[in-house]
Amino acid sequence: CTTIRAQPIIMSEGCDHMTTPPLEVRLFATEPVVCREGEALSFSRRDALHLLIYLLVEQQDVYDRSSLVSLFYEKGGTTEAKRYPRFRGVVHDLRKVLGDGFVPLEAKADAKKLVFNHAAVWLDTAEFTRRAQALLNIGEQSSNPAFAQESEQTLALYRDHFLRGYDLGGSDEVLFWQEAQRAQLAELRHRLLEQVVRYDI
Repeated sequence: CTTIRAQPIIMSEGCDHMTTPPLEVRLFATEPVVCREGEALSFSRRDALHLLIYLLVEQQDVYDRSSLVSLFYEKGGTTEAKRYPRFRGVVHDLRKVLGDGFVPLEAKADAKKLVFNHAAVWLDTAEFTRRAQALLNIGEQSSNPAFAQESEQTLALYRDHFLRGYDLGGSDEVLFWQEAQRAQLAELRHRLLEQVVRYDI
């Protein structure tokens, strides 16, 4: 995969993780990496990529549409009359790019909700968090030789700070959210490193 920085097309690079879920997303990087079955995906709208990142990291099955619209489109003087049409366009772009199976869908029974299928996605930050927390819960069993290998593999997922230097745009709340995610993941990595050193692995 190669990265093309010219607008409006955004490409992802680094699609090297063969997983069962068809969609792979890496956010421990200075640029988001989004691949489907090893191939980079392109987004005609940067907003679509940013929305996808938020949906994935939050790990919710259902999202309130009005909250998402406010989160991403209150900044920049976008009028309320333009926010919802723009948001619908972003969702449409996600459907077009991702395809069926792991695409966010507006529930027909409730147009105010957005449904997302997380089971079809491998996300590096989620995998790191799951594995790191499990290792930290081992406690004194950290002297087990298997802990060393698992710790090394888990720490290897942390290739860089969470979207270091990358701007997700949106409201100030999005900026605070991004900084909070980065800080939480960095703290988790620090705690795991401390445990590795503590047990002289």
